[in-house]
Amino acid sequence: MVSDVTFVIIGRNESQHLARTFTSVLKVTNNIIFVDSNSTDNSISIAQEFGIKTILKVSSNNGTAALSRSIGASKVNTKYIQFLDGDETIEYGWIEKAIKKIEKNKKIVAVHGYKKVFKKNDQDYFIKSDKKDWQSDYLQGAMLIVREVYEKSGGMETRIFGEEERDLYVRIKALGFQIWYIHDLMASHYDWKKKNFKNLIFGPSSYTIWVPLFKAIKNRHFTAYIFVYRYLIPPLILDIASIASLLFGLKIFIISSFLFQLIELIFCILVDRKGYFLSWKVAILNFPRIFHVYKLRRNVSVKQIK
Repeated sequence: MVSDVTFVIIGRNESQHLARTFTSVLKVTNNIIFVDSNSTDNSISIAQEFGIKTILKVSSNNGTAALSRSIGASKVNTKYIQFLDGDETIEYGWIEKAIKKIEKNKKIVAVHGYKKVFKKNDQDYFIKSDKKDWQSDYLQGAMLIVREVYEKSGGMETRIFGEEERDLYVRIKALGFQIWYIHDLMASHYDWKKKNFKNLIFGPSSYTIWVPLFKAIKNRHFTAYIFVYRYLIPPLILDIASIASLLFGLKIFIISSFLFQLIELIFCILVDRKGYFLSWKVAILNFPRIFHVYKLRRNVSVKQIK
């Protein structure tokens, strides 16, 4: 059993997965904080049955995964935090490998690996991964991180969906630390939630990519931002160039935007980030919605069940 790691597990209506999540983690440690986002199922009862040390129930008019993780992290007093979602299981042996990576290099303060992704059932899965250990351009919600540095960076941006990890990464990089991807199996993700094209284009994470950019400008974290977003900056420039070419007339716009978008598509394929081709297009389309983040007045209630 590992004593210097606390798992912060978050979930909302994850009763179909929680038993295997807790079972996998209890093989590693019993230092577990479960943060339930006001579930209407029996998630809390399952956590109680497994004897989870700390159970928190969070209610909010604008709940986010980052909010739940942040609340859970505030209760941690061990050296490391391992974040995990309620529909994931931790791979046995991952924690030891992750800690070893961090302790070999004082600059490295957070690590993440790859996952088995189960989309339809608990037998069929695929693996999406990079090919080697490297100082990655992204950070996952499931990660092992040094608590002291997490707190020093200011923790997670709790107002947004989908970009809270990279936003955290920028601030950690600005402090002079590194985050690495380890080419080892970290977890299994039972991602059975149905997602559609409408959610991709107009969902809650469709515009929040602007927030890390605005914060980096405000805090002058330019170098850190460029490092973390190094594969997303070229698509942004090419998308803006495509729109700007409209100023020179329709004919120029059609020809120029076609060329710019072709270059962008080739770039995204070459860096193995095909999804980045849509990232800024969706964000530009939803840009007016970004003001919702800054006007938000959120009410949060936290009840400790155990």
